[in-house]
Amino acid sequence: MNNKSMTVLLLIAVVALVTGSAIFTVKESERGVLLKFGEVVRDDLQPGIQFKIPFIHEPRLFDGRIRVLEMRQEEYLTQEKKRLIVDSYVMWRIKDIKQFYIATGGGLETRVRLLLAPRVNEGLRNQFGARTVYEVVAGEREELVVDLAKAIDDQAQEALGIDVVEIRVKRIELPSSASASVYDRMRAERER
Repeated sequence: MNNKSMTVLLLIAVVALVTGSAIFTVKESERGVLLKFGEVVRDDLQPGIQFKIPFIHEPRLFDGRIRVLEMRQEEYLTQEKKRLIVDSYVMWRIKDIKQFYIATGGGLETRVRLLLAPRVNEGLRNQFGARTVYEVVAGEREELVVDLAKAIDDQAQEALGIDVVEIRVKRIELPSSASASVYDRMRAERER
């Protein structure tokens, strides 16, 4: 091989390397932003093949599907000061990708938990505090989570760039000391 053919091969390799690092793909299930030295220059990248300037632009892609945030079991007091142990979860997805990226410090899902969980916890505490045990367990459970989801969704869209799709209460348990008295009262109400 002579110098001319080596130069051509080297040039082809460099062009292939630069071209390969200038192309990236956004999947249908992903949302993304394009960064230039850490600053957002394009938000909400569309699915498909995208182009970037190598070594200057960096794409950050996130799962755009609905995700579930499992809440820790918490104890709440009802209107009549009865303790309930509540197990719940939140379903959410990214709505405003730029706001999500900025609010979560680069799209960290752990930050979503740290920022969203206290809001949901406080909302559940307020909703349970305004209702009796009977209303929470049998009557207004659906209304409770719908009202809460709407209120949390408004806050989360503005502050975090996410859409709270649904909040669900999986399980409500009475502490063992309180369950006997509540069941006795519910039986007495039914007999009346």
